[in-house]
Amino acid sequence: MSKKRKIKVAVVSIPLVSGFAYFVRKKIWPRSEIFEPGMLDERRRELVEHIQKDEDVEVIDYGDLIYEELPETKKKGRYIDANVVRELGKRIEKLRKKHDLVVIIGSTHTGASFMYTGPWEVARFDAHPDRGKVKTDEFYLKNYVSRIIQEGIKSSDKIHDYGIGGKRIPDSIADAHVFDIDLDVFDPWKYRIQSKWWAGRADPEDVIKHIRSSEKIHTIGFFEYYPRDDQGKGIEAIKSMTMEAIGAVKRRKRKERRFLLKRK
Repeated sequence: MSKKRKIKVAVVSIPLVSGFAYFVRKKIWPRSEIFEPGMLDERRRELVEHIQKDEDVEVIDYGDLIYEELPETKKKGRYIDANVVRELGKRIEKLRKKHDLVVIIGSTHTGASFMYTGPWEVARFDAHPDRGKVKTDEFYLKNYVSRIIQEGIKSSDKIHDYGIGGKRIPDSIADAHVFDIDLDVFDPWKYRIQSKWWAGRADPEDVIKHIRSSEKIHTIGFFEYYPRDDQGKGIEAIKSMTMEAIGAVKRRKRKERRFLLKRK
């Protein structure tokens, strides 16, 4: 494939941190969302370097995706609202148009909201539903899916949940364009991907096989990733799933080329 056009991959990090992590130390409203530029730089660069080993891929590191001035809460802190989601979603959409695959590494799962703009089907792997009751216009890690639906950013029939409550990931899932992967869907004791004790029970291979067989994937995001919680296999799991996504894109491109040649 090296003589053909290279697969174009964009890598971006979303260093969004929930106020829960700062509630006691900084007295910030727990549902606040805070951007911490640079917190994922080292791991993002490590991921980019790993992708660069594939000679058939052209990868660009776009750094952090952040929003400079978040709306203020009534209490001390700031939050994500629908305007922020749509604005950062537009930036991701621009990357999608220029690349064959967009790879996102993020901290709090609220950051996944930015992947939900556009008409795409989403396969969502998570131990938690993140569909809490909506009482405010804030997006935060326990309600972001509900808010996405309420704001009309994505209809519920295009969001497919897997692994909720530790349930087994089925052998057959929707062939989605976007893969939203919360690392807490994986069994923390067995696979040492992250350290949350309230996580799910999935095997990484349960997700990998669906990435591998996807014929539509163009965006993949990994969330709830905090370098401090990486027990040694977190970034390695992200690398593995990213390369499977690249492999799926390569197969799709080959299939498209064969189809075009037949038409000629």
